[in-house]
Parts: sequence; structure tokens; C-alpha cells
Amino acid sequence: RDIPGKVDVVCDAKALPFDKGSFDRIYARHVLEHWGHRETPEVLREWHRVLKSGGVLELHCPDLDKIIQSYLDEVFDLYTEQTFDNPLLCHYLYGSQEYPADTHKAGWNFSALGRLLEEAEFRDIERRKLQLLADQSLGKPEHGSAPVPPAAGGL
Repeated sequence: RDIPGKVDVVCDAKALPFDKGSFDRIYARHVLEHWGHRETPEVLREWHRVLKSGGVLELHCPDLDKIIQSYLDEVFDLYTEQTFDNPLLCHYLYGSQEYPADTHKAGWNFSALGRLLEEAEFRDIERRKLQLLADQSLGKPEHGSAPVPPAAGGL
């Protein structure tokens, strides 16, 4: 699909066209859930391959535990500015579905994703609280950054 803005490389994240140890950091915001659960270990191994020793994977993805609990508790979601109801639950679980590839094929909670990261040889896995930052131009909250962070529905 056509991606607006500056994009340096468009490729399959399971087969990155970079040498081993090319990067200090990988930032993957709402990317991993678009691969099936059987493909996830391969994607994580590939990301580990291109990271330098001591590099950081900053990973944002939906957190099944938080999604389910927020739905049951009818929590107000600051990111979407909606109460967790069926449409918002479907958005977090299944993706926006605004174009054919915009669907979620897998989901995890922190412990399950942590096991997959360990199997892909990632170490020092931590979960950080997601910070919502006000975007001056839009007046809406935007995701902050942190390694393996939670969102209203995210890890």
C-alpha cells in the first residue's frame, strides 16, 4: 500500500535487508500484532538479528489482559476518547480494518509476549507505563515511548 510521509525502506519485517547488528534500536509501534501467532517468533528473531549487542527493541502492541479488563470495567480510553464498548473492543482486538492488511492476527498479554521475546534471545525485558502526551496541534493525546509499554489496550 502507499505509505504517506518519508519512508526509507518498505520490506517484510521477517526478512529485513540489513546486516546482523546494524541497529542500536528498533521502534515497532503496533506492528507485531499484524503477523499470525505462528509467524511472531520468526519476526522477533529477525529483529533480534539486526540489533547490535545491547540494542533496544521498543515494542508497542495491544495487551489482551488490559483490553479484556477495560471492556469488563467500561473504562474510558484516553487514546480514542471512547468508553470501552463493543466497537472499541473490536478495534483493539482485530485492528481498524481500514485497508486489507490492517487486521490483527495475534495477541498477547505481557507474560506470553515476554516468553516469546526470551525465546528470541531478548534479555532485560521490562514493561513501562505508557505515557499519553498532549499533541499541541491536535489537542488529542498521543502515545509516548517506552520499551514494551502498556497502552489503554497495549503492552
